[in-house]
Amino acid sequence: SMRRSFFLPILTLTGTIIGAGVFALPHLFARLGTTPASVLFAVFVALVTFTHVSYVDVVLERKESHRLPGYAKAQLGKRWGALATVTHFVQVYGSHVIYLLLGSAFLQSLALPAGGRWMQMGAILLVWFLGATAVRGNLRKIASLEAFATALMLTLFLVASGTALGAARPITLFAPHLSWEVFGVFLFALSGLPVVAEVVELSDRNRSAAKWAAGAGTVLAGAVMWFFAWSFARAGGTLMTQDPGSLLAVLPPWGVWMIPVLGLLAIGTSYITTAEDLRTAWSRDYGASEGSAWALTMVPPLLLALFMHNGFLLLATLLGTLCGGINGVLIGMMRTAIGEGRRQRLMIAGGLLIAFVYAFGLAGQLTEWLFV
Repeated sequence: SMRRSFFLPILTLTGTIIGAGVFALPHLFARLGTTPASVLFAVFVALVTFTHVSYVDVVLERKESHRLPGYAKAQLGKRWGALATVTHFVQVYGSHVIYLLLGSAFLQSLALPAGGRWMQMGAILLVWFLGATAVRGNLRKIASLEAFATALMLTLFLVASGTALGAARPITLFAPHLSWEVFGVFLFALSGLPVVAEVVELSDRNRSAAKWAAGAGTVLAGAVMWFFAWSFARAGGTLMTQDPGSLLAVLPPWGVWMIPVLGLLAIGTSYITTAEDLRTAWSRDYGASEGSAWALTMVPPLLLALFMHNGFLLLATLLGTLCGGINGVLIGMMRTAIGEGRRQRLMIAGGLLIAFVYAFGLAGQLTEWLFV
């Protein structure tokens, strides 16, 4: 049980972090150049790890269990709570739309490579139905299912990355160029914020166990995603596009089923835990009944996904920048507030640093969108 309660939260967080965002990374790594991209990615892994570990303190500061909007309201007051409500819900709902769109694309490429718009709608409904059924379960059950799927997914990721690494190096590489888009996409790919409160509960609210799990889960996810992005970018060069299908270019014929299976596992594990988080937020922070919390969680993303066709990378950049950036600033502010209450200078400094870094990235990306 001790080992289980140590590994379960780590695998839950790792499985949630490795989601749709990982498929946007090889293209960015190829565009930036693998070395600069690796250095930048390592900086982001450090930032997000520190953010997740800081959030554990925020969660344990309150006796009662909430999700981000509830904690922001309790620590920072109603206005910040209202802002957190918007960013939290937009981030999770937006991610769910991405999961449904990408999940259906992976499902189609496995079963029906040549399907029209109706096939896509059918695939979206099927992915949604599987997710919706899983979310009717309880937290421990979901976490065990997630841990198994995550272990399988990590194995497949290593096989795919190792195979790509063995492929011939490309003749054509991108001329490296850096844009602020990296901030949004890296944040979207690395953030597991919605699930940190769940990690604390799975660690039985033990502070050091929860911090270890939050740190180890983030670093493990970062390492696997880095290896995946780095090996595919090295092998693919300019063949890596925004379309996850371009990953097939560097894999042998069996890659045709490997990438879709990986995609479905990556998306499924994230979809289920973030939906569970959203359902908990609706019931605990807003007092919705079980049935309505479930409907409020599952139905809006389905309707949005049925009307949208693609635009996965743009949506990921938007969500990572706006929601990921603002949530990061909020966690920095909450850490600072707790540090002031305890008169701990180091905690205050850490909180201010987190808030500043996220605000800086957010400002840079917004400036680029508005003026460049």
